[in-house]
Formats: sequence, structure tokens, C-alpha cells
Amino acid sequence: AAVLLLSIYLPSFKTLSAVDLRHDPIGGLQTLLLPAFVLSLAAATTIMRYTRAAMLEVLAEPFMATARAKGAGRIRVLIRHGLRNALLPVVTAVGVTAAHLVAGAVVVEQVFGLPGIGQLMLNAIYHRDYTQVQATVLVVTTLVVLINILVDLSYYLLDPRIQQHG
Repeated sequence: AAVLLLSIYLPSFKTLSAVDLRHDPIGGLQTLLLPAFVLSLAAATTIMRYTRAAMLEVLAEPFMATARAKGAGRIRVLIRHGLRNALLPVVTAVGVTAAHLVAGAVVVEQVFGLPGIGQLMLNAIYHRDYTQVQATVLVVTTLVVLINILVDLSYYLLDPRIQQHG
């Protein structure tokens, strides 16, 4: 539906073709804009829900009232004390969502006709090139594992309690 609407209302917008970023940077970004939006829309809503729920939980904590009572500004209390403490479940959700984005890229590449690892994997499956399928699965799996490692390392930066025990 997004491809159809965009091609009708903005016909100069490139929707179903791949443009090399090195030769035409503006056209390449136009090509990537809609697939990136479609791929990230569901992820953004999930992350927003996690952030809201975590913030509501943290705002009810006694240390938030203490921070406000000390005279810190509203924005400072929300960001420095509230958001920082609410980020652990959000970062976990981002890690899980990132793994889903990697998997969803296969579908988005196919729909928008973009070259990528998903297209490479599908072509390998169609041609029964099992070595290529294994290689692409290995690359995707490695990417997901690296994302999870980054999420775990970010816990150390976000939560001072983890730093004390580390």
C-alpha cells in the first residue's frame, strides 16, 4: 500500500528500483527512505510502548520525588533520573526488535526490489545453492549475536548498580 500511495502522489519518488548511492546519492536515499520507514514503523511503535511503560513505572519510584524535592528541573529529572533508569527494558526491546528487523529485511528487500543479504539468500534458496544459504544464515546469525552482545554491554553503561558489581 505504501508503494502504491507513494508512486501515485509522488511519481518522481523512486519506489521499486535500486539506485547506487555512489553514483546518485539523492536518488539512492530516496530509494531507501520508504523501505526504511516500512521496516522501522512496527519497531518504533514497540519501542515507544516499552519506553512509556518503563517511564510510568520509574516516575512512581520514591527517588523521582526526591530528585524533584531537591529542586532539579522537570526536564533534568525526567531525562537524567527517569529515562536513564527506564532504559534497561527499552534496550532489551531494542535488541529483540533489531533481530526482527534483520529478518524483516528479507521481505522488504523482496517487495521493494532492493539488493541485499535477503535477496542473496532468496536467490540461493531458489537455485539450491546450499553453501550460499549457509553463509547468509551465518552472517545474519552473527549480526543478531553481535546486537545481543551490544545490548548486554550497554547495560553496564546504563545501570550504575551493574558497574558496582562488575
